Amino acid sequence: MKVIIAALTLVVASQALILCPDNACDKMVCDDLLTAKSCAANGGNVKAKAGFCGCCDLCVQTLKEGEDCRATMLLGVPATAECDKDADLHCDTTTGQCAKKNCAVKKQELDNLVAAMPRPLPGLFIPVCAADGSYAGKQCSGSQCYCVDTEGKAIPSYSDYRWKFDDKVTCQCARDLSAYMATGLIGRLFHCTPMGDYEPVQCHGSVCYCADRSTGKQLEGMSGVHISNKDSLKC
Repeated sequence: MKVIIAALTLVVASQALILCPDNACDKMVCDDLLTAKSCAANGGNVKAKAGFCGCCDLCVQTLKEGEDCRATMLLGVPATAECDKDADLHCDTTTGQCAKKNCAVKKQELDNLVAAMPRPLPGLFIPVCAADGSYAGKQCSGSQCYCVDTEGKAIPSYSDYRWKFDDKVTCQCARDLSAYMATGLIGRLFHCTPMGDYEPVQCHGSVCYCADRSTGKQLEGMSGVHISNKDSLKC
């Protein structure tokens, strides 16, 4: 309880710090030597009126992935650094470091944006996220659905009209194939449907078997056959 009270006190106090009178800027002395060039030389960008009470321009350093960003979390204090937005980074509150925005973070930002709108924005794409915060394999926008990797990047050749992608599509085969190809290895075969799921029949080496559409694993209770007898499988 004391921790909660202390936290609330800190928030209230920090908010009080940013309550500025109308004449706050009259006595504020700004850095006349601050220029975009001098700021860039220090790895930053000039943010107009970003200083205390919005009186002065501020040089804000751009932080890269993995750099410490805990100072940017201080309430009531103008941030002199920020995670690189052009690189789609944000300050991860768990690690205190700049990290790539995952699906959960982007979805929350979009949900907040929608909640603040007087009316829905046509064509706004809100991603579907997996339980771990990454992107779900299947994403849909407008009349199209397509397969993506865990970072939300579309996987080529796996897209079609929305009505062709049923609710059970996971795109796991397309994902596994894409991840395997990224390793540069060769030899493993993936048989994917046009929607990115595993085809009913999969082969490993010289053995073929009936497979689960979501995982590609052999169905329990069903034996495999030699690849020469692949067509005899009734899956």
